[in-house]
This record gives sequence, structure tokens and C-alpha cells, in this order.
Amino acid sequence: MENLAAYFSLNHILVYLFLLVTLGVGLYVGKGIKDIKDYAIARNTFGSSTLILTFLATAMGGATTVGLAAKTFSDGIIMTVAILGYIISYLFVAIFIAPKMKYFKGSITPGDVIGKLCGETSRVVTGSVGFFYSSCIVAAQLIATGLVFESLLGIGRNTGIAIGGLIVVAYATFGGVKSVAITDVIQLLVLVVMIPLVAGAATGYAGGLEQLWRKVPAEKFVVFGHEKFVEYLAFFLVWGVLPTNPLSPPFFQRMLMAKDRKQISGMFTSAAFFMLPLELMVMLIGLGAFVSYPEINPNAAFPHIIKMLLPIGTQGLCIAGLIAAIMSTGDSFLNAGALLFSHDVVMPFCNRRKKEIDELKLVKFVTFTIGMVAIVLAALWGDVIKLVFFGLSLFGIITTVPLTAGILGLKTDSQSFFIALFIAVITFIIAILCLDRSLRELAPIFGIIANGISFFAVHLIRNKGFASVKREEA
Repeated sequence: MENLAAYFSLNHILVYLFLLVTLGVGLYVGKGIKDIKDYAIARNTFGSSTLILTFLATAMGGATTVGLAAKTFSDGIIMTVAILGYIISYLFVAIFIAPKMKYFKGSITPGDVIGKLCGETSRVVTGSVGFFYSSCIVAAQLIATGLVFESLLGIGRNTGIAIGGLIVVAYATFGGVKSVAITDVIQLLVLVVMIPLVAGAATGYAGGLEQLWRKVPAEKFVVFGHEKFVEYLAFFLVWGVLPTNPLSPPFFQRMLMAKDRKQISGMFTSAAFFMLPLELMVMLIGLGAFVSYPEINPNAAFPHIIKMLLPIGTQGLCIAGLIAAIMSTGDSFLNAGALLFSHDVVMPFCNRRKKEIDELKLVKFVTFTIGMVAIVLAALWGDVIKLVFFGLSLFGIITTVPLTAGILGLKTDSQSFFIALFIAVITFIIAILCLDRSLRELAPIFGIIANGISFFAVHLIRNKGFASVKREEA
């Protein structure tokens, strides 16, 4: 009985309530889905505030909370400097990409847009790679969920994976992006309460912000002379400065959900500046954990501060916040990945063979299937980081240049897309195989550069110079 009672402490009850509210709201708002556009982009009915909040929730995932604190603990502030590169790419999208998205009204996936720019086969390739990448992200988020359940609630890792995974799969399958977006709003609200609480506890236990800053060793503030500078430079460039991240499936989907340029610009501009103080607070959590508990595993930095420094009840709220951060990214990638596979891979196949199929039922089936496979994968395979790196790299080197150039108005075609794809993938694989382990993170940069050079070279040859497309006002 004592063991059973431990699962009904105040902390546990608060987490259970959060999960029940998330599931209930997700199922409730997902009622009345009529067709694929309703399921995929909510027929562009969301207001600006909801879009901004769901965008922020997707961006503030496990990597930018638990992961950032862990890297700060082990490597210092260089991780925060690297991750803040996203401000550049977000503002680039807000200023240059947002005004052009009006020409792609009616699209529901990045594969749709690539298809219009570079042909139907390009759409299938984008859908396949995006599906693989999204599936890996979902599995990785579920692994993180299991670790939070295990380390902070004493619930078995696989049980935590199953609980978190089944809840996400249930509402994402039933209500599509409507359920995902509204639950993201709830999750973000819990998250923005949690991060300041934990940051305050970490800095307070170290003696305050000034004392914390004095106690941190000087090597934790090194950036340019850091032993892992190349690794973090690659991160800064690929997932920060270049628009690889904002053009990834769930973020691109948020652009397609917007009613107009103003909403898209608002999403990215708000995210660029709203995330800054949150990431700085997460950095303080990592530094505070290092000063106060230097002997712990870096990956436990964020959970350890919650467990050791916060009172019962507040702990429960913060545990719910960690789970919220993870779920808000997982559900978005689950929804986006299922859409990519069903809309951009299966539907073109069926259309070519003139087979009638209910796309709404198809995407629900795919969402459920991906979710269940991700649960099993997360339970059986504790580390999918290499798959995530490989999937994200492939999606980035294949889509970043053609999507950006095509949206901005460059004349594109299937030949330039596939020649650039082939050269980029070969370059990426050679870099992975030949570069020293310490330089391997540069492989995506080489891939993107190779893709860009070959893409523009083919364009110049075929068009005898740079050629843009004439578009009618949407």
C-alpha cells in the first residue's frame, strides 16, 4: 500500500491532472473535423495569438529546455550562444519569406509547395524525407518523456513512454492540428510558469545571480576558443542562421495555417524575441546545477534542480512543465509527419493509379500508426539521436535551398532539384565517412553548400542566367 500511495502524492496528482486536461481539451476541440484542410491547417481560422503560442510551444521542446541545460552544464554558455542563432533565421523568414507565402494558398505541407515549385516527384521525395525526420523526432521526444517520468515521478521509463505517447497519439489522431494547436497553448502556459520557477531556485541556491556568476569557472564562458567550437559553429549555422529549422515540417505548417503575411511575420518575430529570455533562464539553470551539484550527470541538470530545490506541489507543476515542453514538440511533429506521408507520398501514388481514397481517414490512420511505432521504438531503443541527426540533416540539405529560392521567386524545376539533391546527399555521406569525429557535425553544412552551388549552377545553365517567375497576386 505504501508503494501504491507513492504514486498519488501531490506531485503525481498535479501531473495526472495536467495530462487529463491535455487529453480532454485535445479531444474536445478536435470534434467536427470535416476534411483534410480542416485537419491539416484548420482552414486558416486561428487568430494571431493562438498561432504565436502554438509556434512557441513547438519551438520550446525538450532540446531547448532539458537539452540546453545539460549542454550548458557540460560545455558552458557556448550552447546558448549557438542556439540563439535562430533569431537570425526567424527574422529572415519574417521579413523575406512571409510576404511570398500568399502565392501558396491552398497548400497544406512543405511537400505541396515543393511540388508546385519543382514537380510531383520532388513532392514525394520531400514527403518521404520529412516523414522519416518527423518520426525520429517523435520517438526522441517520447524517450525524453520516459526519462522525466522515471527520474522525477518514480514511474518506469517504458510506462512513462506509453502514458505520454498514448495521450499524444489519441488527441493528435482524433483532432489533427486543431487539437495539437490548442493543447500546445495549454502546454506553453505551463512551460512559461515552470522555467522562471526553476531558474529562480537554481540561482537562489547558488547565492543569487551575482554570486552564481562569480562561482562559475572561467572556462564555462569561453566561446571562440572552446574545444567544441566547430561543433557549435555548425549548430549555429545550420539550425540557426540558415532557414533550415523554420522551414522544417511543423514550422512550415504553421506558416500555411496563417491567414496572411502579418500573421506569419508576427509568429516568427514574436518567437525570435520571446524565446530569448526563456533560453537565458534555461542557461542559468544549467550553470546553477553545475555550481551546486557538479558531480551529477549533465543530462540530469534540469530535473535535479526540480527534485532537490523546489517544494512538493511546485515540483509537480514543474514536472508537468517539462512534460509539456516535450509533448508540445512531439505532437506537432507527429501531425506534420503524418500529413507529409499521407498527402505527399500515398496520395500521389493513388492519384496516378486513379484509386479513390478518403484522405482524412488515411491521415488519421497514418497518425495513429506512426505514433504507435514511435512508442515501441522509444521503448526498445534508448537512443535515436543519430537517427534524428541523420533525418534532420537530410531534410535540411534537400529542402532548404530549393524551398527558400523557389518561395522568393527564383524559377525552379525538377532537374535542378534532383541534380542538387544527388550531389548534396553524396557530399553529406562522404563528409560523414571521411571527416574526423570532432568535425562530423560540419557534414550538413557541406551538404547544404553542395546543394546550393549545384542547384544554382543548373539553374544558370538551363536559363542562361538567373530567371524569376511572374506571379499573379493571390
